Amino acid sequence: MRQEIKDIIEGLIMRVRRSFSKEFKKEVIESIVSGQATAVELAREHSISPMTVSKWKKDYRSGKFFENTNESTTRLEIRVRELEKLVGELTMENRLLKKFRDFATKEKKRGLINCYIKKLGQEGVQASGNMPLNLLLQVKKG
Repeated sequence: MRQEIKDIIEGLIMRVRRSFSKEFKKEVIESIVSGQATAVELAREHSISPMTVSKWKKDYRSGKFFENTNESTTRLEIRVRELEKLVGELTMENRLLKKFRDFATKEKKRGLINCYIKKLGQEGVQASGNMPLNLLLQVKKG
């Protein structure tokens, strides 16, 4: 028991400082910038302090992880990545809205058809001069 405690204490004292390659840092930050994961998720996954990830993100935005040292080119590369993320988000939102629109249109048609069928049931087939019964049934099937 005593030896276990001693080992734990030595482990805490002898903690080795880890170092990460520029490629690894860039990969982590690009995952965050692209929206694939959050900073907290990646920090937990790789057992890194969230403050360290935040510092990497700041360095990334300043262009530290790019081979090209030209500041304006680096800013443009970062801006392109941010815009690509935005385009991806807007594309997903657009697809979702189109699906919702299509669903709402189908539901609206279904509701109108059901109302018309009820009206036919109340007034009889002969009184329905607006829409022939066979056309109504075709629309109902579609």
